Amino acid sequence: MQKPLRQLMLLCSVSLGRVYESPHGFQHWSAKGGVPHGFSTIKGMGKFVPYWGENFGDDSVIVPCGKTIQNQKFQTYNLDFNEYIVFEGKRIKIKYAVDVEIKPASSRHQDVSETYL
Repeated sequence: MQKPLRQLMLLCSVSLGRVYESPHGFQHWSAKGGVPHGFSTIKGMGKFVPYWGENFGDDSVIVPCGKTIQNQKFQTYNLDFNEYIVFEGKRIKIKYAVDVEIKPASSRHQDVSETYL
């Protein structure tokens, strides 16, 4: 039996500034030395995105809770899902730390415990 995978997920408030959309992720842009000139943040676009018609929104927060569909923006993708890449720490404010335990598929339940900062 496999051991559960335990990770800490940080949920942050981020001042994105001007966003550059790319089919590449952190490894690509880190090797290039950061964001392209004139941009503050990179949005690494994934090949799968939520169906926006089924999301939940409240007080400027959008929670993607719909089914996952294929992204059609780029021909090829290096990522499965979207990620924001911010190279300036001053743009990030940590709001919550979530302790997540992912059990192997053979387990019947997934336990998630939250720790708030």
